[in-house]
Amino acid sequence: MQKVTYTLKPTPPFRLDLTVWVLRRRPANMIDLWDGRTYRRVINIDDRPVLAEVEQQGSPATPHLKVTLSSERLPDKAENLSKVVLKWLLGLDINLSGFYEMAAMDSDLGPLAERFVGVRPPRYSTLFEAAANGIAGQQISLFAAMAVLNRFTEACGKPFSHQAGKLRPFPEPADVALCDIETMRKSGLSTAKAKAILQIARIIAAGKLNRGQLELMDDESASERLRNLPGIGPWTADYILLRGLGRLDIFPRKDSGALKGLNRWLKGDAQASPSPSAPDGSSLNFVEQAISRWRPYAGLVYFHLLLNGLSREGYIQ
Repeated sequence: MQKVTYTLKPTPPFRLDLTVWVLRRRPANMIDLWDGRTYRRVINIDDRPVLAEVEQQGSPATPHLKVTLSSERLPDKAENLSKVVLKWLLGLDINLSGFYEMAAMDSDLGPLAERFVGVRPPRYSTLFEAAANGIAGQQISLFAAMAVLNRFTEACGKPFSHQAGKLRPFPEPADVALCDIETMRKSGLSTAKAKAILQIARIIAAGKLNRGQLELMDDESASERLRNLPGIGPWTADYILLRGLGRLDIFPRKDSGALKGLNRWLKGDAQASPSPSAPDGSSLNFVEQAISRWRPYAGLVYFHLLLNGLSREGYIQ
């Protein structure tokens, strides 16, 4: 097993634990692993699976990250190539000074931002991973979606053996393009979701869509392009723009979990949460009104609400 170790230095404040939990969302996540100290994930470098292990050393005010890469045979330039992936994945290149300045002047947002100071907005490693996560999570609970994604990764991802256990990177589009619908359905995907993910994998593998193309578009144009793909509606497009492209002005307005968290935070537990599909549109109006004053960081508020929920459930301190 070949190994290489190096250091990354995020701009402060930074907390690896909070950032990883925004990626993980639930403890059942078997792709983004966290043991309370070390973040582990198998990443693809030059079409080869490599285990990246990341530990924070130093306080949130003076952070640096120790990164260890492991593989039977590390690709050439593994260190440089992995830095690109990890900086994207963990949001290390994002400057949040404007967000903290805004939060300091907002009586609602200020305490929430202070509670979770140091979190960075992470992004899925690839556009395909964002799309597959969004489609898999449609109309089911996050717990159920996580179980489906774990099985999907086991069925279609490249195997990677390590002393830490049997790990796999999230499947690449080219790998999924070779899968059949029945294999994907055995992961727990419905036929419609399996077909949509397979079609998108083939589109991306064929070079007909990539992250760079979407990055050149404004939000509306990028959303329209995504909604022209199989299985992607307004919520999933918002989800991809935020979690796949890092568009921090996007708050997935039809996310029922986020809507509930927003209501609980602003109104208190005694207030009932309106349904995101209320016929009169009252819930969506509430979301729009609530988040309008937090742009261009509405998506970052979405992540803070996720952490707030995880804290309530006892997953994070």
